[in-house]
Amino acid sequence: MSKMENRFDFKAWDSVNKKMLSSGEFTLKGIEELGWLPCDNEGQLLVTRKDPSTIVLLQYTGRTDRIGQKIFEGQLIKNNYGEIFEVLYEIETASFKLRSEDNPKVLLPWEAGNKMVIVGNIYEGEYFLEEN
Repeated sequence: MSKMENRFDFKAWDSVNKKMLSSGEFTLKGIEELGWLPCDNEGQLLVTRKDPSTIVLLQYTGRTDRIGQKIFEGQLIKNNYGEIFEVLYEIETASFKLRSEDNPKVLLPWEAGNKMVIVGNIYEGEYFLEEN
């Protein structure tokens, strides 16, 4: 797979079943009224038209952590100093940013992603950031 193909990888959070879906567990199907929606590998929608919010798509950032795992938006990463950051996409700048656990109102530019390690995500696990 080329680098460009890898850039458009997704995970999805299934809020009904409380399960993270990897890219091998669903595909994206174009629906004119709703845009792109996740489907299972047989092409069946994983969401209904009434409530597409039950599935949250999480895009790959194009970066990996220090052990080579792909970093997706919605994940929590920890730096060498023990600080935890949420990875998110900022529409205004069309870029991925980091939100600090200590100062959640400030979005930081992405730096040194390969020196960080994934410790969880905002949907499950022991690490959660409060959204204020």
